Parts: sequence; structure tokens; C-alpha cells
Amino acid sequence: MSDELIAQGFRNKAIAVEPGVHAIAVEPKLGIGQQAYLVHTPQGNIMWDCVGLLHPQFVAEVEALGGVAAIAVSHPHFYAACADWAEAFSAHRECKVYLHEADREWVTRPSTALEFWSGEEREVWTGVNLMQLGGHFPGSSVLLWEESRDGQGVVFAGDTVFPVPGGGVSFMFSFPNLLPLPVDQVARIGRTLGRCNFDRLYGPFPQSVVKHDAAAVVRESAARYCGLLDGSTTRRYT
Repeated sequence: MSDELIAQGFRNKAIAVEPGVHAIAVEPKLGIGQQAYLVHTPQGNIMWDCVGLLHPQFVAEVEALGGVAAIAVSHPHFYAACADWAEAFSAHRECKVYLHEADREWVTRPSTALEFWSGEEREVWTGVNLMQLGGHFPGSSVLLWEESRDGQGVVFAGDTVFPVPGGGVSFMFSFPNLLPLPVDQVARIGRTLGRCNFDRLYGPFPQSVVKHDAAAVVRESAARYCGLLDGSTTRRYT
């Protein structure tokens, strides 16, 4: 499949989005057009989520950015070619792929690079933590980078927590089918992320970003969502 895509002109691109973070995309758009993120930390680079193509010529470009020391994926829709990426960057050090145990059944390409974690939190390195929030999938997770370059903290959310027009975020069981999550699950997401300190939140697309006060935005959005579902909020929203 990769050879066919490359023959059709598909390629990877790295885009600087803030100090210490590059978005990894495929051009022209492949599938739904999600992008991954390469997060540069003192312990090495961790790639958050995955795209479905790794062009052989792109490996050298990523190595010039420090390579990939670990990969973590938010949920099965973005498993894509994660094992291929890990194997491509394991020449100098082992590159593990962190997937939540609750979603193990969705793995279609077994690999020794896969490492399943369980529970609500997993520290990858100091200041780099995976948090299981559930919702979209039982193991749906986010990456909290507490020691971002500006010290304000960043969350990479996949589509577990999704930035929407108007500056808020939303939470869905199924985005294509517009199926909401129940109140208790959204409340848990709001509580879990609400106790963390972070300023920015990145979703899976270039435009899906909360640029400031993201922790407060998550808390407020979760409260609004729950209030609308249980009927306790009467304010009209457009």
C-alpha cells in the first residue's frame, strides 16, 4: 500500500507548530487528513498519534530532527502504520509504541514494538504522561507534556477531546454519527484533565487547537456538555 501511495505522489511533511513541536502530515490529504505530532523532550522525541504513510525519504528528515524514541497513540482509528514507524526508527535505540490495553483487540498488525499499558496513567518519561480518559474508545488517551518549552504545559488529545468553533471543546462517542457520550463519562474527562496544568491543547487537525487557557476551556466545556445532557443548563447555544 505504501509503495502505491508513493507512486501516486503522496509524501510526508514536518511543520513546526510551536517550540519543541512539529506536526507530521501527509500531502496530499490521506484518509481524513489527521496529523501526528513530534514532541521534542530532553529524553528523546515522542510521536503522538500516527499517519498512514512513512515515505522512506522522510526518515532522514525526521532523524535530523532527533528521530523518534517512542510513539503513543490515542485510539485505534489512528493506529495506522504505527508499527512501521517504530521499526523504521529503531536502528539506534528501541522505539516502543504505547497503546492502551483496553483497545488491544483492535490491533491488526502484531509487533514486538507494541507495549500495552493499563490503568488511568502511564509516565513515559519525566514530564511526559499518558492519561486514559475513555469515551470515544475505552482506552482513548491523551498525552500531557508538562515540561513544554515555555513551561505552561500542552495536551495532545487525538479526538478524545476535540476543539470546536467558538473556542470550546467537545466529546463524542462517534463523530461521523453525532452520537454523544453519557454525562458520567464526560464528567470524568472534565475532572481528570481539569486537575492538570496546561495552556494549549492540540487535536488531530491543523485547525483543531485551543491556544490559551486550555485546562479552563476543558472544564467549562465539560460542565456545559453535562448540563445540556441532563437538562440542568437552560442557556441557549448556537
